[in-house]
Amino acid sequence: MQDQPDFDPDDVDWERLEELRDGFLDGATGSYWRNAADVELYDTTFGRRIAWKWAAVLDELAARGFVAPGGRWLDWGAGSAIATREMLRRSAQSAVERVTLVDRSAPALEFARKALAKERPKLAIETKPEVDAEQGPFDLVLVSHVISELHPHDLGRLTSLLATARAFVWVESAARDGSRALSAVREQLLAQHDPIAPCAHREACGVLATGRERDWCHFFATPPPHVFTSREWGLFGRKLGVDLRSLPYSFLAMRSRADVRFPEQASRLLGRARVERASLRFQCCEASGIRDRRFLRRHDGKLFNQLSETRLAPKLVRWRFEGEEIVGVDERLA
Repeated sequence: MQDQPDFDPDDVDWERLEELRDGFLDGATGSYWRNAADVELYDTTFGRRIAWKWAAVLDELAARGFVAPGGRWLDWGAGSAIATREMLRRSAQSAVERVTLVDRSAPALEFARKALAKERPKLAIETKPEVDAEQGPFDLVLVSHVISELHPHDLGRLTSLLATARAFVWVESAARDGSRALSAVREQLLAQHDPIAPCAHREACGVLATGRERDWCHFFATPPPHVFTSREWGLFGRKLGVDLRSLPYSFLAMRSRADVRFPEQASRLLGRARVERASLRFQCCEASGIRDRRFLRRHDGKLFNQLSETRLAPKLVRWRFEGEEIVGVDERLA
């Protein structure tokens, strides 16, 4: 149960929040935040929505058996340190020695440092405007919502840094170009790393195959239930033009080569199913590539309803087939 609102709408500078939103949508390459008040405004509004995306990603990683390594962590493009804060809340057993926060914004770094110190007073925290692979390797690298702002040179530097990390988790919006760029990063790092999620295999990425130029790897998180009944989020949605029901995201998690074994015939659902009269159409990522699938209600009405709703649909499954037609699920893998 939600005891306190996420923010007080009467204290929100809605005009400034709209300016921040426009900067995010434009993919501005300068610092978004003028001062600590801007970062706090972001953290309690748009930042909460990003935290819910991270929660969905971390839930899936946990279901895949991933445990965050201890040691040195890096939050690249840290903002208000949402990624690190969410990961730390789920990594009580990890012996984290130091967290390095990297961001071009001094107000963001100061806010992030204080927020982390409040939650983990004994944690060693350092802040930097930039970092290179030479300053690694890091045990865990977290990256969040930066790909649309990266020049090719910066993307190359970040990819080199990720290549030396024990593991990394990178979360982005669900924009097609950004998601496909993230898929390209996956391909570059397959020589050093095994994918953890969302992939169902370690073969070539299906969305980058010839003829699949309009496809991309993306998903939808479910906001907490209180979002749909609270005054503050209702105002947020109306004033900012945000569909509160929709939390689209893409992500990639990999770790240094560990001979990850994916279940045979595993299939990861992409996006949302398209509901037709008595059938569903959806895409799946499989070792053989991206497959366009159809499921008929008459085979299993309960499964049909689950596949129709994002929060109920299984993520990683092994289908049961009759010929080429899906008739059920043999096993839910995540």
